[in-house]
This record gives sequence, structure tokens and C-alpha cells, in this order.
Amino acid sequence: MLVKYFKVWRLDEQKPLWIMKHSTPITSVGLRGYICTTGEHSGRINVWRIGNKKPILIKVLTGHTDAITALRFDNYHLVTSSKDKSVKIWSIIGEFSDCIGTLVHTGEVLCVELIDLRIITGCSDGRIRVWNLLTQHCQRILPGNYRHDPIISIMPLENRLIVNTQHNILALNFDTVKWEYHESVEDKAEEFWLKSIKNKSNQQNNNSLHSKPSYAESRYIRSCLINSADPRFFKQSNMIGLNPSNPNIQIKIVLPESEKPE
Repeated sequence: MLVKYFKVWRLDEQKPLWIMKHSTPITSVGLRGYICTTGEHSGRINVWRIGNKKPILIKVLTGHTDAITALRFDNYHLVTSSKDKSVKIWSIIGEFSDCIGTLVHTGEVLCVELIDLRIITGCSDGRIRVWNLLTQHCQRILPGNYRHDPIISIMPLENRLIVNTQHNILALNFDTVKWEYHESVEDKAEEFWLKSIKNKSNQQNNNSLHSKPSYAESRYIRSCLINSADPRFFKQSNMIGLNPSNPNIQIKIVLPESEKPE
């Protein structure tokens, strides 16, 4: 039975301190520190501040079109799942009430978890999805059991994920991640491309140095060496000299067959 109110209890006295009424039945509740969030059957989300005095309603978030199934939040973000086949991301800070992002699913989203800037969702289609909170991209899709039972709840534990389906409980184990803090992947990728560009540049320079000069270039080089472009002044068909534009580079002149002296 769904009720249209939530109670704030004092555990040592085992009696409610406050009773907060809502317009529609409450379907989910989230609590972290002095912040409490409640989700209603209509899709409305309420953010409360709980202290020694009566709870204060900070803001109301609207955007879902069906019942809220789960609420999870950290110090900055609030993540809500709904039967309208979507997960929405909100800001938990201040009175900002606009939706930051929407993650669309193929079925009703029955549960959601928020850990290390990753959003883990369980759907009625029997699949578990891992999303990036910052980019809002789906990074991985994990199947549940072979019958595709709806995912009722999930619990992340370090490198393990406990999945509660309609008929059984699954434990998904993952490899331990070894973080490299000395050199990032971006730096390695940049170093690879810089090395490739450097090798290509050196190859082009070497090809330009050893390439055979054209007929016009041969005449110009001969005229610079012996003050004449006439090939009859050469006693040999091959001759080595200095490049007038760069004296540090030696140029080997190969005369065409038609220009070799008789």
C-alpha cells in the first residue's frame, strides 16, 4: 500500500518527529547526511533539508512522466530512475532545478546506483547498463540471467556487482584495475603520433637530398661549379660537388646519356 507522506523518526525514542505529506503516493526515498529526497508516483521529486527543526523543502524537480523507482545522490549530483524508461541527472546543490541530462532506456528502469561518476541501471528488459556521468554515454551493457528477468536491485561492491533479479541473485566479478599515474594514455598516444610525424618528415628530407635532379637543376648546378652549363667541360660522367645554396650538403651529379662527353 502506497502512502502520501513520509515520517522522520528519532531512533532512541522510537517515535516520529515529523510527518511530511505529499500530493501523490511516495514510491522511493533517499537519504544522505541532512539531505532527504522523495520520489512520488506522479514523477515529482522533492529535496528536503532535515535538522533539529521541521524539514524544509529546498526544491521540487519535475521532468519524469511516471512513477519514480529509485533515488541516488552524492555531494553534487542526484540521479533518479523512473518507469517512463529514463534516468535523469540533477544538481543537488542550491535551488537549481533544471535537468542536467537524460539517459534513455528500452524498458522501465527499476533501480539505479551512483558510484565513482558512474551510473549503473537495472531495467525490466533484464539488462544492466553502465553510464558515464560526465559524458552521459553508455559504456557497457551486461545481461542478467538467461530468462531476461527484470533487474529489481543492484549493489556495487569494489570489483563485484550483486544483482537481484526476479528469480535469482547474481554475483558479477570484475578484474582488479591497476591505475597508472606516471604516464597517461593521452600522453602515450600523443608521443606515438609525434614520433610518426617526425619519421615521416625525416624520410621526406632524405628523399629530397638523394633524389635525382631535373635537367634544369643539372644545368644550374654545372654552371655554378665551372661557370658553364656545357657538359663537354666535364671529363667524367659522374661528378661530386657542393650545393651553392648550402655548402654543407654534397650533391652527386648524374648526367643524362645525351649529355655525356664523347
